[in-house]
Amino acid sequence: MTGRAPHTSHEYDRELAGVRRLLATMGGEVESLLSASLAALLHRDQDLAREALAREERVDQLEMEIDDLVHRILAIRQPVGVDLRFLTVSLRATTDLERVGDIGINIVHRAMDMEGHAVLPHPGLARLGDSARAMLAQALDALLREDAAAALRVIREDDAVDEENARIFRDLVARMGQEGADNEALTTQIFAAKHLERIADHATNLAEKVVFLVQGRDIRHPRAGSLGKGG
Repeated sequence: MTGRAPHTSHEYDRELAGVRRLLATMGGEVESLLSASLAALLHRDQDLAREALAREERVDQLEMEIDDLVHRILAIRQPVGVDLRFLTVSLRATTDLERVGDIGINIVHRAMDMEGHAVLPHPGLARLGDSARAMLAQALDALLREDAAAALRVIREDDAVDEENARIFRDLVARMGQEGADNEALTTQIFAAKHLERIADHATNLAEKVVFLVQGRDIRHPRAGSLGKGG
């Protein structure tokens, strides 16, 4: 967890804290967008679909605010060490968060595609959505607290999400072979499951960035052999 000593420049500390606050705000907006999009998919709620769509602009705005602030700090303060890692990780984290927001909007479109179809959502979509959403929340918390052990726990959850997505895919494809199957609705759900699996991938990316921030090591390639037993 973070335990840095304050800088001699109080303004510099306020600038770094500002980046952290904006990251927390952007993460909260993305989580809310994702929750609304999942509910729209599972319950075919058009009001929630519109809520998710409305949040997209705020997410994009926060990404630009963070980008501007970080680049200003880099230019003026010329940070080194853990501060430099924090700022570069922040820039990369906003990319993952923005992409999760985009995926949430894709899920909204899948929910809209289900309108007029009698097929109920596959029960695995709720499980997959809960897992992906939890991984994202945990990765964000690990980033804001600079907690590498918590980040490693998030990374280890990714395989279970991949397995759930594979089970949903196999089940939906099998249903397509049945007489009278609504293949269009089933295909839409296959895409929705893939979107949720991609959210878990971005949560994993965030968690890997936390490990780099705290420990200064890049565990992306290969992931499995680099995790150790920490956490």
